[in-house]
Amino acid sequence: MTDAPLVCRLDAFNPADRRRHDALVDELRALRRGARELSTGFLFRFPGDTATFRLLVEWLTLERRCCPFLDLELVEDAEFPDEAILKVTGSRGWNAKEFLAAELLASPAPRSGNASVLEMRREKPRRGPRPSAR
Repeated sequence: MTDAPLVCRLDAFNPADRRRHDALVDELRALRRGARELSTGFLFRFPGDTATFRLLVEWLTLERRCCPFLDLELVEDAEFPDEAILKVTGSRGWNAKEFLAAELLASPAPRSGNASVLEMRREKPRRGPRPSAR
């Protein structure tokens, strides 16, 4: 966790970086397969292909500049072995769900499956060791 203030850094991007960040958000929204609600954020499911991983890493690199109060992780999840899982939570226990709902949960709905983004399932307790973060 970080000691970052809970404030978006609007000055973090030059105009080109802002356009790229906005484009990445749009691309990732379109690729998103689903989301799982956590206590202070969300797990987002994406296709596990190389191109999507690259988009996610590029977005993470930009997002941490403007929103240092978010904890961002690409994680493995045994429940979804062929997918890229992005875990986004608030640092210091801050509940980032409202912020994330506006940023990453806005339309379009997930590509595969019938569940709409508003029908997210809550995180279920896991038994045994959690997958390691990468």
